[in-house]
Amino acid sequence: MPNRLRSCPAAERLSESLRELSAEIEAADAVFNEVTDSDLLESLIYERSALLSRYKYLQKELRRLLTAGEK
Repeated sequence: MPNRLRSCPAAERLSESLRELSAEIEAADAVFNEVTDSDLLESLIYERSALLSRYKYLQKELRRLLTAGEK
């Protein structure tokens, strides 16, 4: 897969976005594990859910791009 990423700039950008988003999810998890306020916990749950949804979308787009390039 890495060779295919280098040959497709859009796939490379998506891959970089996935790496950044993964770091954001890890950071949100770290904050979540430290917070005790229920309102803040609730907002962190929604934030993490949104980040995961975006991550899944980018994964799907990357797969679509890579499989389209194989045809």
